[in-house]
Amino acid sequence: MKKTNLFRTVGLTALLLAGSALAGQRHETFAQRPSKRAEAVRAIHEWEVREKEVARKWAKARGLPMRWVDGRQVCELMAIRNGRPVYYATKNKNAAISTAADLVRNTVPYGVDGSGVTVGIWDGGSVRTTHREFGARAENKDGAEVEYHATHVGGTIGAAGVTATAKGMAPNVEIDSYDWSGDVSEMNFRAASAPGQANKLYLSNHSYGYITGWEPNGSGGYIWYGDSWSAGAEEKGFGQYVSEAHDWDNIVYNAPYFLPFKAAGNDRSDNPSSGNPVYDGAGDDTSESYNPTLHPAGDGVYKGGYDTINPVGTAKNIMTVGAVEDAVANGVRSLGQAGMTSFSSWGPADDGRIKPDIVANGTSLYSCSDSSDSSYGTLSGTSMATPNACGSAALLVDYYDNLFPGQAMRASTLKGLIIHTADDLGRPGPDYSFGWGLMNTRAAAELLTDFSDNPMRLHEERLFGNNPADSYSFFNDGHTPVRVTLCWTDPPGASTTLHDNRTPRLVNDLDLKVIAPGGATLYPFKLDYANPSADATASGENNIDNVEQVYVEVPVAGVYTITVDYDGSLSGGEQWYSLLVSGTSADADSDGLPDWWESAYFSDPVAALASADPDGDGADNLTEYISGYDPTNPASVFQILESEPPSIGNAPFVLSWNPVEGRTYDVLWSDDLIYSSFTVLGANLPYTQSSYTDSVARTAPQNYYRVDVRLAQLPQPKN
Repeated sequence: MKKTNLFRTVGLTALLLAGSALAGQRHETFAQRPSKRAEAVRAIHEWEVREKEVARKWAKARGLPMRWVDGRQVCELMAIRNGRPVYYATKNKNAAISTAADLVRNTVPYGVDGSGVTVGIWDGGSVRTTHREFGARAENKDGAEVEYHATHVGGTIGAAGVTATAKGMAPNVEIDSYDWSGDVSEMNFRAASAPGQANKLYLSNHSYGYITGWEPNGSGGYIWYGDSWSAGAEEKGFGQYVSEAHDWDNIVYNAPYFLPFKAAGNDRSDNPSSGNPVYDGAGDDTSESYNPTLHPAGDGVYKGGYDTINPVGTAKNIMTVGAVEDAVANGVRSLGQAGMTSFSSWGPADDGRIKPDIVANGTSLYSCSDSSDSSYGTLSGTSMATPNACGSAALLVDYYDNLFPGQAMRASTLKGLIIHTADDLGRPGPDYSFGWGLMNTRAAAELLTDFSDNPMRLHEERLFGNNPADSYSFFNDGHTPVRVTLCWTDPPGASTTLHDNRTPRLVNDLDLKVIAPGGATLYPFKLDYANPSADATASGENNIDNVEQVYVEVPVAGVYTITVDYDGSLSGGEQWYSLLVSGTSADADSDGLPDWWESAYFSDPVAALASADPDGDGADNLTEYISGYDPTNPASVFQILESEPPSIGNAPFVLSWNPVEGRTYDVLWSDDLIYSSFTVLGANLPYTQSSYTDSVARTAPQNYYRVDVRLAQLPQPKN
């Protein structure tokens, strides 16, 4: 990772507490202790085998199959929990245009197609590796049977485009395909823990999840997989931080360059109607006629569609993906078309965290099928939205490698980058339906391009006992919105089996604050579990999420200071984080003078001293820049040109000045420079206005007027 000390200060206020703050032994990743990976893989594999054997005996005793395909999805019995079955199921329901991958894939200046990137696909079976869309780029890693859903997912990620309408997001990516049995141990084995690791994965796709709550049986009925079979019964698995969510978080924590993409689920449309035949999923094959007063409410009815995230999708460190309609109109990207699907599962997680993280196109995706090497089909669901996002992310991994050979983004950086550049949908800011918004691959690639020239845009740093806080400052022009995103790979939290357990799963509680010009503290977005349809607030610290974002749509010009610190102590003794910043002017020496301005007047982007006054007119360089005048010409300076005062007690009083494009002006009045503050008479006057008339008759013996100038928008570079 390219690093910089640009306008960065390190807080040392808690040095004396360093010894007591570092509770426990410092955490070691798989890269730091390879034997730890082997131990984890062996132990988890043994646990997976035991769970599967218990499930097999349970099914055999009841004459039930372990695995079936019902025409809609692949289902497989994985475990027995509290006497009830736990099933994996695939999540079925112009993708590249929706995520703007088509504007990055094989286009100037990016020119990427996924070359050199390998994506792991875990699914209900294997990708059809012989399909003409894959050439020799797909490999069946565990000998699993070829399956339609997996093949469709693989095509969405990496089909070459032999059939143009089926072209994948990253058409030259390598695909390693796995059956979902043993996914946790296999992910532990393959996950990348450092840059440049051969035969390790930096991305994976998981378009499946546990069957939760009500599930259609494919023949007009529904099966209930919740904990009891009665009116008022609840599916406690929705939003729950289950043991598998803990395990997935632990994988990424130990292999912090690996980012899994996980389907949010399609449960919001699983709602039986009165009279539908319904069954108890615990093994009783006797049907009853659905009655909402006798049976559990529909998944999308119980809480109005909220709190329907599939259990493993609640993991903190992964990318959980929801589904929207195709964001395309007349062949081009159109956010207005990206409406919420009827099925995509909504958050929150039970502790109030924001889920899903992002959304992507999940309707009617045309891709490969498994019936032949040249067959195709159409599917919908968060199963399709997930590879849409994952394949788009492969382009970003490829592009980052082109910009910084031999380096790699941490999982927190890639996740933070996608969230930072997503297009907001739904309510302002994040929400529990659309998450942080629709993935925008081009915007993410543009930020990486800018980062290569402006290191202020992206940081990977760490906090620890002797470094409890970092701060970064940047100059905003008063026009470009400010957006600051903090993301970190958090240690796994304690899992729970309780329903709607509100205990935060956050372990290392990092905090993001931004100090605006004038000293106001700006806080990150936060959502309210108790009021899930409400707009996000930004009135205090966020102690729930491991993604935090501060956004200022209409900033004032000046220096902003970002602070990243933590509450309490850090598990593992340290915490790496990723920070992304938008709203900065390119300013190589961080003196508040943009590079183009210094180059225009001083022939070098770092040649001017902000406090210097080279033309001797009484205004230093920073003042000259803000007011819009030539710092090398003493006759070029902002000033009140003339005033026309009336006799005392009469009006009007007229002021005039020399306006400059890209600035706005405020006129203020006071009757005493010592005891009275100034009152704003006219605010945000545009540059085309060169005078102001005070029509109020002032009776004070002395009257003072002031004209302030500030940046309204980024001025155009001068030739």
